[in-house]
Amino acid sequence: MAYIPKTKRKKYNPAPPKTFGQDDFYNRGTWRKISKDLRDCFIICPVCEVKPSEMTDHVIPRSFGGADYDYRNLLPMCHSCHNRKRALERSGPLLEYKESDKQKGFIPKNNKLNIISKLKK
Repeated sequence: MAYIPKTKRKKYNPAPPKTFGQDDFYNRGTWRKISKDLRDCFIICPVCEVKPSEMTDHVIPRSFGGADYDYRNLLPMCHSCHNRKRALERSGPLLEYKESDKQKGFIPKNNKLNIISKLKK
């Protein structure tokens, strides 16, 4: 009788690490409602003024201490403008702000305008 080797079991592969956008924060009902409300108010992307706004972005990213649900820190954008902003943020925050302002949760009023003007260049 011929020898038939047993098949080896496959090793268990753990889930890959989460990338941007897969954070549990973005699956919360509160975030989805606020994001949808903001996109309903601003149908067109304020950066390119051509495409519809498809996602909501934090002006000051959460990783840099930006507020999670504050409307002053949220900006609806199309995918291409959002990707351009994210690429520019890889080297650091686009806006300069003091550490004391960050601790107080202070968000200057002109942050959105500054971001829009930097992305339009």
